Amino acid sequence: MGKDPDLPGVAAPTAPLPTQPGASDLSAVGPASFTGAPDSTVILRVRASRASGGPVYGVTIVFAVQAGGGAMKPLVTTTDSEGIASVEWTLGHVPGVNLASAAGGFTTSPVSFSVSTFPTDSTGAH
Repeated sequence: MGKDPDLPGVAAPTAPLPTQPGASDLSAVGPASFTGAPDSTVILRVRASRASGGPVYGVTIVFAVQAGGGAMKPLVTTTDSEGIASVEWTLGHVPGVNLASAAGGFTTSPVSFSVSTFPTDSTGAH
């Protein structure tokens, strides 16, 4: 095994993990609704799983900003060996409600996220 370039000190797998069919559920990992500051960056995570609860690797997940603006990267990603996919979302600069979604073609898809942002003063306080 070689070294994983993204995780120094961790051995890289010798072959890619196979894509596993049979994903039946997409759910948020962590809170789906929270607060933040305008222009701040949050991480949104979802988990693809089988009906049995086991993770599903290699599922394409599409993230999208629904309201409030901002930017996400990446917009399209795949689940890892734990069934997790994530995106960085830099929230819009106007205080208010920011909405996002993650979809992957599941019966429970899409997963919705909501971040309420509040004006801050020069010290960063609400």
